Amino acid sequence: MQTTLQNDAEDTAPRPKIDPADALTVVPRLLAGFFLGGLAIMYVVAQNWTMVAFLGIASGLLLYWGFRLINKMRRENADYIAYRAAEEAATKAMRKANR
Repeated sequence: MQTTLQNDAEDTAPRPKIDPADALTVVPRLLAGFFLGGLAIMYVVAQNWTMVAFLGIASGLLLYWGFRLINKMRRENADYIAYRAAEEAATKAMRKANR
């Protein structure tokens, strides 16, 4: 037999599992990657190929680490993402029915 506490726990929405350090570093990583990519393009125009190679590699690494972190956060929160998608689909269906 289930207690009231167990019933309440089953009815609540899943909480996202996001490490604050991950959340605070993903945006700066992506911005820095795009910024370094922009600098690499500037050095292509100036024909400074050493800096192009360095900035291209640095930009690629930062973007790779940023997208890898995003995918890790998605993997860890699959149940939360599914819950939110179902909730949004229900809201959308309700709006469509009310038209």
